[in-house]
Amino acid sequence: MADYQDIHEKYDANYPMHGWVKNTSGARLLCLPVISLYGGSNKHHKYFSDNKIDGFWLQTHSPQRTLTHLAVCFRDLHKEIREILPLVKLWDKEQSHERNIGLTRLNEGQKRSEVLLIAAFTLLRRLADELINASRPFLFNHWQSAPREMKKAIPASKEGELEKLSPICDLDILQNALENHTSWLDKLRADQGVRNILVHRPHTLNIHHSGSKKNYEDRVNWRVSADLMQYRKGKPKVTELFSCLVECVDEACKFMELLCMCVNLEGSYNRNKSWSSGLIFITGKDNDIVGFWPPVGCRREEFPILD
Repeated sequence: MADYQDIHEKYDANYPMHGWVKNTSGARLLCLPVISLYGGSNKHHKYFSDNKIDGFWLQTHSPQRTLTHLAVCFRDLHKEIREILPLVKLWDKEQSHERNIGLTRLNEGQKRSEVLLIAAFTLLRRLADELINASRPFLFNHWQSAPREMKKAIPASKEGELEKLSPICDLDILQNALENHTSWLDKLRADQGVRNILVHRPHTLNIHHSGSKKNYEDRVNWRVSADLMQYRKGKPKVTELFSCLVECVDEACKFMELLCMCVNLEGSYNRNKSWSSGLIFITGKDNDIVGFWPPVGCRREEFPILD
């Protein structure tokens, strides 16, 4: 475990960005520093203990549960994509027992991916409110009067209402997060938001494959797409869910980074200060674990598969 947590110190210049880093052996690790704000070993825990809400209240309000569920959901979704992608070429093979087994697995993976996509957008919607609700004690002296939902915190910030709550954080950074880095919530909860459509509106969801080939290559490059389609005023509207999901995750990570900054979270990705790194430990291949999360300190690699 010590070697596993031995992370390159070069990443510390980017702390508290959220996403994945590499340890000294090259394994990708998922780090979500915001988790440490709600842990017992962090200085911010005193705001919960002073208000006598460091027990069941904190346990049931902390976003750590949802972030862990998201990590598991993303891992399994990436695993399905990675495993079924090579099976597409079986459609061109002659009839055989192996072909039938492979195409059955392909169909199962597509259906399972649909369920995981619905779970992913639903969990992201839950995360938005938990980040606001559970953070109130270390954001404001009058935390009990603060908005408990992100959709209410955004207009409260724009209208100057948060200033009346006696902030104990850097209010400028918090307002920046709420006013400039919450479009991911709109993508989820607006009347035609993805989560609202998946849960409340008539729609179809189709997982399919598409391939492209460069002129000088014989190999077809396959990718998996997820098309969410609904009819509005008699016309079809199609949303590609994987790209939408990546956009939501990236901006949610930026929001969590600013939330950490507004309360001056100090720490490191390195194991010497691992209590503040927000490392999430789940089993599985590291490319599956981090595939849907952005890398720390560099541009995201091509989605959907991390090789």
